[in-house]
Amino acid sequence: MTPIERLIADIDKILPEDRIEIVPEGVAFISSHDSKKRRLVLGNEFERLANTYAAASTEAKSGLISMIVKAYVQPSDSDVPFEFEVAGENIYPQLWSVSRINAFQANLSPAVRLLWCGIHGESEDEVENDIGVVVLYEVCAMDKNGCVSATPILSTHVSQWRQNFVHVLRRAVLNLRERTKGNTQKFQKHESGAIQFCWQDTYDSARVLIFPSLPFNALKNESRGAVLAAFPEYGNALATTARNAIGCCYLGDRAFAITPKEKILSQNVYRLSKVKVSSFCKKLEHHPLRQKAGEGLIWRWSKYTPTLSSGEYCIPRNEEQVDSILGAIECGDPLPIFGEIVDAQTTKRKIELAVEFKNRGNVAFGQASIKSFKEALRLYENGIRLLDENYQDGIAGTGLFFSDPTESYHAKTLLAALQANAAAALVKLAQEDKQKELAAVALRHAMRAVQILPEYAKGHHRCAAAFHLLGEFTAAVESEKVAIGIAEKIRLDKQNAIEAITKARNAVTEKKQAKAKAKADAFQNKFREEQGTLHEKQSEMLPPGAGPTLINIDDSNDLTSLGLMAPSISTTDYSLFSSASSPSRSSTTATRLSPEIF
Repeated sequence: MTPIERLIADIDKILPEDRIEIVPEGVAFISSHDSKKRRLVLGNEFERLANTYAAASTEAKSGLISMIVKAYVQPSDSDVPFEFEVAGENIYPQLWSVSRINAFQANLSPAVRLLWCGIHGESEDEVENDIGVVVLYEVCAMDKNGCVSATPILSTHVSQWRQNFVHVLRRAVLNLRERTKGNTQKFQKHESGAIQFCWQDTYDSARVLIFPSLPFNALKNESRGAVLAAFPEYGNALATTARNAIGCCYLGDRAFAITPKEKILSQNVYRLSKVKVSSFCKKLEHHPLRQKAGEGLIWRWSKYTPTLSSGEYCIPRNEEQVDSILGAIECGDPLPIFGEIVDAQTTKRKIELAVEFKNRGNVAFGQASIKSFKEALRLYENGIRLLDENYQDGIAGTGLFFSDPTESYHAKTLLAALQANAAAALVKLAQEDKQKELAAVALRHAMRAVQILPEYAKGHHRCAAAFHLLGEFTAAVESEKVAIGIAEKIRLDKQNAIEAITKARNAVTEKKQAKAKAKADAFQNKFREEQGTLHEKQSEMLPPGAGPTLINIDDSNDLTSLGLMAPSISTTDYSLFSSASSPSRSSTTATRLSPEIF
């Protein structure tokens, strides 16, 4: 009999009405008849207890088994209920630092996982920030010392509930929302314009991060730049605006200068913005941490890096920086600059230099020699370093931050092209020197290019070339298929765009022609109406029975008889009326009018 089996048997002797189940995941469930009181014990923890019990003396075993029964078999209110309907009433989302999450996971059995995600619902391997979201089962509310007894939800809890983590998290978010509605005093505003949230139930940081409309609405009358927030502790969240110098100073002082470093939840300050629901966001569009900010928009937190050209201020990190800011404000001096910044002129110049490196690299690459390929690689890597400050030895970092979306896209496109070109140069060198190590570096560059721009056909083509040199022919074929598919899609998109533009232009032309025709028809109809009206008025002015008189004139005698022409006119006296200036008449006699007529 193993130590675990011996311990279970002895517990059954003392409390035969209770039972212990060993589940396949290696976790022991110790429960009473009431399933709602069921207690979960980690397998490695129960194994240690069993080994200790087995090694103890007979007298010690008596006291030890009593303690085990009290702690595990007869559960207290601290147990996570076995039924989700019961546990769901007291679960809440909480922010943990990624370092704390990793440390907690390290103490668990390999079969048990602490369930968590990024602040926008990202999976564990996609998290870019220093904090994550876990779910806690709250055993009891805050006591007089400001402590809350809570247990983190593990994979085993979710399995026994027959739920998934997203569903559990959604219920936790709903619970936090209901608790938030019950407190009318949401925040305290400091004279600097910064605010501190004051639910004071250890969930303030989670509340502000999960419900971004809270800080946005609290600061919407400030009109001084983007909303910023800091989460120094679980129950402490502060917010201000980026162009409020005093507010930024107060936020940094309260969040970082005063709070002990070992207790700081997050070292970052976060910028709140509204972003369009992109293709990446689509797959998580209905995730409980994706809060809607408008039609087709969601709220998004990102690490704050001030843009000096936009009038944004730095956040102080210690008392010395706080004092220097306050001293500069008091003296009317320019405010000091700390940490990372984004300056529009600097980033623009970096892009220009990167373009120059790319063009020079292309020239060197075109010379097609080992020496020129090495020179091209050097130039491409110089350009990459300008746009990706964390780049080291072929390993890419996070890249620069650009506040202008257009500038950001241009920089990403340029960075992807530089990575793909560097991969091409390395492929050429690997082919010449027969070195697989160079092909591996080329693959890293090519993979980084398609990571930056997934629809970049040239990047996938470079991946195929690198895979081929590494002997990974199946992967090479797959990458080449992707490149061909993207190229074909781009061709069809261009063709469709040209057809759409042509169709739109034709529609505009037809519309203009139809409009001009309608205008001409309307003018002609109006003219006809006016002519008809004039004819009617002239007819009304004639005496009854009168009508137009027609006179046929066959020769000059008829004109003379009518008094319209004088007899015996001398043509020499009226040379001005020559035949050159008068139209000829074939059917009637040519006549010239008497000067008396004029």
